[in-house]
Amino acid sequence: MDVEEYLFGVVGKEMEKSWPFEALKAQAVCSRTLIYHFKDLAMKKNIPYDVSDTIHHQVYGGVISENEAIVRAVEETSSQVLVGQGEEKGYNIIPTFFHACCGGHTTSAEDIWGGKYLLLNGVEDPYCEGTPFYAWSKTYTRDDVSSIVGTDVNTINLAGFDSSGRIKRIEFSGKFGKKVISAENFRMLTINSNTTFKSARTLPSTMFTVSKNGNNFVFSGKGYGHGVGMCQWGARRMAEDGKNYVEILRHYFPGLVLVSLNQTNVSSSVVIEKP
Repeated sequence: MDVEEYLFGVVGKEMEKSWPFEALKAQAVCSRTLIYHFKDLAMKKNIPYDVSDTIHHQVYGGVISENEAIVRAVEETSSQVLVGQGEEKGYNIIPTFFHACCGGHTTSAEDIWGGKYLLLNGVEDPYCEGTPFYAWSKTYTRDDVSSIVGTDVNTINLAGFDSSGRIKRIEFSGKFGKKVISAENFRMLTINSNTTFKSARTLPSTMFTVSKNGNNFVFSGKGYGHGVGMCQWGARRMAEDGKNYVEILRHYFPGLVLVSLNQTNVSSSVVIEKP
Protein backbone atom coordinates (compact mmCIF):
# COMPACT_ATOMS: atom_id res chain seq x y z
CA MET A 1 0.00 0.00 0.00
CA ASP A 2 0.96 3.63 -0.23
CA VAL A 3 2.98 4.86 2.76
CA GLU A 4 0.58 7.71 3.49
CA GLU A 5 -2.36 5.28 3.59
CA TYR A 6 -0.31 2.97 5.81
CA LEU A 7 0.26 5.84 8.25
CA PHE A 8 -3.51 6.29 8.69
CA GLY A 9 -3.44 2.91 10.45
CA VAL A 10 -0.24 3.53 12.41
CA VAL A 11 -0.31 6.96 14.05
CA GLY A 12 -3.44 6.26 16.10
CA LYS A 13 -1.98 2.97 17.36
CA GLU A 14 1.34 4.48 18.40
CA MET A 15 -0.16 7.59 20.01
CA GLU A 16 -3.59 8.23 21.54
CA LYS A 17 -5.97 9.66 18.93
CA SER A 18 -7.32 12.18 21.44
CA TRP A 19 -3.95 13.80 22.09
CA PRO A 20 -3.18 17.37 20.93
CA PHE A 21 -3.08 17.77 17.17
CA GLU A 22 0.50 19.07 17.02
CA ALA A 23 1.69 16.00 18.94
CA LEU A 24 -0.12 13.78 16.42
CA LYS A 25 1.62 15.61 13.58
CA ALA A 26 5.00 15.07 15.24
CA GLN A 27 4.14 11.38 15.56
CA ALA A 28 3.15 11.23 11.89
CA VAL A 29 6.55 12.58 10.84
CA CYS A 30 8.38 10.15 13.13
CA SER A 31 6.36 7.17 11.91
CA ARG A 32 6.79 8.19 8.26
CA THR A 33 10.53 8.57 8.67
CA LEU A 34 10.79 5.21 10.42
CA ILE A 35 8.94 3.33 7.69
CA TYR A 36 11.37 4.62 5.06
CA HIS A 37 14.26 3.53 7.28
CA PHE A 38 12.75 0.04 7.65
CA LYS A 39 12.13 -0.14 3.89
CA ASP A 40 15.79 0.59 3.26
CA LEU A 41 16.87 -2.10 5.74
CA ALA A 42 14.53 -4.66 4.15
CA MET A 43 15.94 -3.93 0.71
CA LYS A 44 19.54 -4.26 1.88
CA LYS A 45 18.80 -7.56 3.65
CA ASN A 46 16.63 -8.88 0.80
CA ILE A 47 13.63 -9.39 3.10
CA PRO A 48 10.33 -9.90 1.20
CA TYR A 49 8.44 -7.38 3.34
CA ASP A 50 9.27 -3.95 4.76
CA VAL A 51 7.71 -4.15 8.23
CA SER A 52 5.66 -6.32 10.53
CA ASP A 53 2.57 -4.90 12.23
CA THR A 54 3.98 -5.26 15.77
CA ILE A 55 6.02 -3.25 18.27
CA HIS A 56 9.17 -4.64 16.64
CA HIS A 57 8.52 -2.17 13.81
CA GLN A 58 5.34 -0.10 14.20
CA VAL A 59 1.90 -1.23 15.33
CA TYR A 60 -0.54 -1.14 12.40
CA GLY A 61 -4.28 -1.16 13.05
CA GLY A 62 -5.59 -1.16 9.48
CA VAL A 63 -8.05 1.29 7.98
CA ILE A 64 -10.49 0.59 10.81
CA SER A 65 -8.27 2.70 13.07
CA GLU A 66 -8.58 5.81 10.90
CA ASN A 67 -10.18 8.93 12.37
CA GLU A 68 -10.37 12.58 11.34
CA ALA A 69 -7.53 13.85 13.54
CA ILE A 70 -5.15 11.10 12.42
CA VAL A 71 -5.95 11.59 8.75
CA ARG A 72 -5.42 15.34 9.06
CA ALA A 73 -2.13 14.86 10.95
CA VAL A 74 -0.81 12.61 8.18
CA GLU A 75 -2.11 14.82 5.37
CA GLU A 76 -0.86 18.09 6.85
CA THR A 77 2.65 16.65 7.18
CA SER A 78 2.44 14.80 3.86
CA SER A 79 5.82 13.53 2.60
CA GLN A 80 7.75 15.19 5.44
CA VAL A 81 10.62 13.22 7.00
CA LEU A 82 13.59 13.88 9.25
CA VAL A 83 17.03 13.40 7.76
CA GLY A 84 20.71 13.85 8.40
CA GLN A 85 22.73 15.70 5.81
CA GLY A 86 25.90 13.98 4.60
CA GLU A 87 28.65 15.85 2.80
CA GLU A 88 28.60 13.60 -0.29
CA LYS A 89 25.33 11.65 -0.36
CA GLY A 90 22.92 14.47 0.36
CA TYR A 91 20.05 13.67 2.69
CA ASN A 92 20.02 10.37 4.60
CA ILE A 93 16.91 8.96 6.25
CA ILE A 94 17.62 8.64 9.98
CA PRO A 95 15.34 6.37 12.09
CA THR A 96 13.29 8.69 14.29
CA PHE A 97 12.57 6.33 17.16
CA PHE A 98 10.07 7.22 19.86
CA HIS A 99 8.96 5.90 23.24
CA ALA A 100 6.25 6.59 25.80
CA CYS A 101 8.21 8.53 28.43
CA CYS A 102 11.89 9.38 28.84
CA GLY A 103 11.86 10.09 32.58
CA GLY A 104 13.42 13.53 32.22
CA HIS A 105 16.21 12.86 29.73
CA THR A 106 16.30 11.01 26.42
CA THR A 107 19.39 8.96 25.62
CA SER A 108 21.60 8.46 22.59
CA ALA A 109 21.02 5.58 20.22
CA GLU A 110 24.72 4.76 20.47
CA ASP A 111 24.41 4.09 24.21
CA ILE A 112 21.46 1.74 23.66
CA TRP A 113 22.32 -0.04 20.40
CA GLY A 114 25.92 0.84 19.64
CA GLY A 115 27.34 3.19 17.02
CA LYS A 116 24.64 2.81 14.36
CA TYR A 117 22.83 6.13 14.56
CA LEU A 118 25.33 8.79 15.56
CA LEU A 119 22.93 11.72 14.97
CA LEU A 120 20.44 10.50 17.58
CA ASN A 121 21.68 12.08 20.80
CA GLY A 122 20.02 12.49 24.16
CA VAL A 123 18.42 15.76 25.29
CA GLU A 124 17.21 17.04 28.63
CA ASP A 125 13.43 16.90 28.74
CA PRO A 126 11.50 18.66 31.51
CA TYR A 127 8.15 18.21 29.78
CA CYS A 128 7.26 14.66 30.83
CA GLU A 129 7.71 15.24 34.57
CA GLY A 130 4.66 14.13 36.52
CA THR A 131 3.14 12.14 33.65
CA PRO A 132 1.80 8.58 34.27
CA PHE A 133 5.03 6.74 33.37
CA TYR A 134 7.48 9.24 34.83
CA ALA A 135 8.24 7.29 38.05
CA TRP A 136 7.67 3.65 38.94
CA SER A 137 8.70 0.75 41.15
CA LYS A 138 8.75 -2.95 40.28
CA THR A 139 9.40 -5.87 42.64
CA TYR A 140 10.85 -9.18 41.43
CA THR A 141 11.57 -12.28 43.48
CA ARG A 142 14.93 -14.04 43.18
CA ASP A 143 13.16 -16.74 41.21
CA ASP A 144 11.68 -14.13 38.87
CA VAL A 145 15.08 -12.64 38.05
CA SER A 146 16.76 -16.05 37.81
CA SER A 147 14.10 -17.17 35.33
CA ILE A 148 14.52 -14.01 33.23
CA VAL A 149 18.32 -14.18 33.16
CA GLY A 150 18.57 -17.96 32.84
CA THR A 151 20.86 -18.56 35.83
CA ASP A 152 20.69 -18.43 39.62
CA VAL A 153 20.76 -14.83 40.88
CA ASN A 154 21.48 -13.80 44.46
CA THR A 155 22.93 -10.31 43.97
CA ILE A 156 22.60 -7.59 41.32
CA ASN A 157 25.21 -4.92 40.62
CA LEU A 158 24.76 -2.03 38.19
CA ALA A 159 27.81 -1.55 35.99
CA GLY A 160 28.00 1.92 34.47
CA PHE A 161 25.58 4.68 33.58
CA ASP A 162 25.21 6.61 30.33
CA SER A 163 24.95 10.40 30.13
CA SER A 164 21.16 10.28 30.60
CA GLY A 165 21.37 8.28 33.83
CA ARG A 166 20.40 4.93 32.30
CA ILE A 167 22.14 1.71 33.25
CA LYS A 168 24.56 0.31 30.67
CA ARG A 169 25.24 -3.18 32.04
CA ILE A 170 23.94 -5.38 34.85
CA GLU A 171 26.01 -7.95 36.71
CA PHE A 172 24.05 -10.88 38.10
CA SER A 173 25.79 -13.14 40.64
CA GLY A 174 24.70 -16.47 42.08
CA LYS A 175 25.83 -20.00 42.87
CA PHE A 176 26.91 -20.56 39.26
CA GLY A 177 29.06 -17.45 39.07
CA LYS A 178 28.52 -14.11 37.34
CA LYS A 179 26.61 -13.15 34.23
CA VAL A 180 26.81 -9.67 32.69
CA ILE A 181 24.31 -8.46 30.11
CA SER A 182 23.34 -5.04 28.80
CA ALA A 183 20.54 -3.36 30.69
CA GLU A 184 18.52 -2.94 27.48
CA ASN A 185 18.79 -6.66 26.72
CA PHE A 186 17.59 -7.43 30.25
CA ARG A 187 14.66 -5.05 29.79
CA MET A 188 13.71 -6.74 26.53
CA LEU A 189 13.78 -10.14 28.23
CA THR A 190 11.02 -8.94 30.56
CA ILE A 191 8.59 -7.96 27.79
CA ASN A 192 6.87 -9.40 24.76
CA SER A 193 4.35 -8.09 22.24
CA ASN A 194 1.48 -8.53 24.72
CA THR A 195 2.96 -6.93 27.83
CA THR A 196 2.11 -3.45 29.05
CA PHE A 197 3.49 -1.01 31.60
CA LYS A 198 1.26 -2.59 34.27
CA SER A 199 2.35 -6.17 33.55
CA ALA A 200 4.10 -7.55 36.63
CA ARG A 201 7.09 -8.85 34.65
CA THR A 202 7.70 -5.69 32.60
CA LEU A 203 10.76 -3.58 33.37
CA PRO A 204 9.66 -0.20 31.96
CA SER A 205 13.08 1.35 31.27
CA THR A 206 16.79 1.14 32.05
CA MET A 207 16.79 4.29 34.17
CA PHE A 208 16.63 2.69 37.63
CA THR A 209 18.31 1.71 40.88
CA VAL A 210 18.06 -1.71 42.54
CA SER A 211 17.76 -2.62 46.21
CA LYS A 212 17.33 -6.02 47.86
CA ASN A 213 14.55 -6.59 50.36
CA GLY A 214 14.70 -10.11 51.74
CA ASN A 215 14.12 -12.47 48.86
CA ASN A 216 13.01 -9.65 46.55
CA PHE A 217 14.75 -7.17 44.28
CA VAL A 218 13.11 -3.74 44.11
CA PHE A 219 13.72 -1.76 40.91
CA SER A 220 12.90 1.95 41.30
CA GLY A 221 13.04 3.98 38.13
CA LYS A 222 11.77 6.54 35.66
CA GLY A 223 10.38 6.44 32.13
CA TYR A 224 8.88 3.83 29.84
CA GLY A 225 10.64 2.55 26.73
CA HIS A 226 14.17 2.59 25.32
CA GLY A 227 14.51 6.36 25.76
CA VAL A 228 15.81 7.16 22.26
CA GLY A 229 14.23 9.90 20.14
CA MET A 230 10.85 11.46 20.83
CA CYS A 231 9.30 11.18 24.27
CA GLN A 232 5.59 10.91 23.47
CA TRP A 233 4.35 12.22 26.80
CA GLY A 234 6.83 15.07 26.52
CA ALA A 235 5.52 15.80 23.03
CA ARG A 236 1.98 15.87 24.38
CA ARG A 237 2.92 18.36 27.10
CA MET A 238 4.84 20.52 24.62
CA ALA A 239 1.76 20.63 22.37
CA GLU A 240 -0.42 21.51 25.34
CA ASP A 241 1.98 24.38 26.07
CA GLY A 242 1.44 25.74 22.56
CA LYS A 243 4.46 24.29 20.76
CA ASN A 244 3.90 23.20 17.14
CA TYR A 245 5.09 19.91 15.65
CA VAL A 246 8.21 21.47 14.11
CA GLU A 247 9.28 22.80 17.52
CA ILE A 248 8.58 19.39 19.10
CA LEU A 249 10.68 17.58 16.51
CA ARG A 250 13.46 20.15 16.77
CA HIS A 251 13.60 19.60 20.53
CA TYR A 252 13.93 15.81 20.35
CA PHE A 253 15.99 15.59 17.16
CA PRO A 254 18.29 18.64 17.22
CA GLY A 255 20.76 17.02 14.82
CA LEU A 256 18.19 16.32 12.08
CA VAL A 257 16.50 18.39 9.37
CA LEU A 258 12.83 18.32 8.32
CA VAL A 259 12.52 17.93 4.54
CA SER A 260 10.03 16.79 1.90
CA LEU A 261 10.50 13.38 0.33
CA ASN A 262 10.85 14.96 -3.11
CA GLN A 263 14.29 16.01 -1.87
CA THR A 264 15.22 12.32 -1.42
CA ASN A 265 15.23 9.27 -3.67
CA VAL A 266 12.86 6.78 -2.01
CA SER A 267 9.85 4.68 -3.02
CA SER A 268 6.44 5.62 -1.57
CA SER A 269 4.96 2.14 -1.13
CA VAL A 270 5.23 -0.31 1.75
CA VAL A 271 4.83 -4.10 2.10
CA ILE A 272 3.56 -5.32 5.48
CA GLU A 273 4.07 -8.82 6.86
CA LYS A 274 0.80 -10.16 8.29
CA PRO A 275 1.24 -13.49 10.16
